[in-house]
Amino acid sequence: MDNALQEMKNKLQEFIHETRMELDRITRELAKLENSRENQFERLSREGSDAQMRRQLEELDEKINVLKTRRQKIQTDATISIREYRMTADKIRDHKINDLKSQYQKIAEERDALRDEVIPELEQEIRDLTGKKKNLDGQLLTLTSEINALDRFTIEVPSLE
Repeated sequence: MDNALQEMKNKLQEFIHETRMELDRITRELAKLENSRENQFERLSREGSDAQMRRQLEELDEKINVLKTRRQKIQTDATISIREYRMTADKIRDHKINDLKSQYQKIAEERDALRDEVIPELEQEIRDLTGKKKNLDGQLLTLTSEINALDRFTIEVPSLE
């Protein structure tokens, strides 16, 4: 796999992990506040309506709403960021795939040209040269025979004395 894509994947996984950790922390804090709110509400129901208890209950409700809003914003922002990150990674991956496909096509065309044109032409040239070599071998053999015959040929001249 491409190093840039692997690095992007790792960063995305790290971002998702950090976001989940933050959301879990907020959820735990929210659970504590909701438990406190429930306890406060029960106390208010048992002890009757008290302005200070109502104010504390309203403050808890406000804190709970703030945390819920914050958690929702983090989830929404994270979802948007993840989607953008994935789209970027998909574009890079698709670009690399297209580059590799283009390279593959060029190599396949070159291989096909070698197989269909160049190699057959070279094989024919080898056959032609092999035939020419045989012809030259025959001519050399003939010339060698003639040279040997001429070497053995002697003219005997009687002596004039």
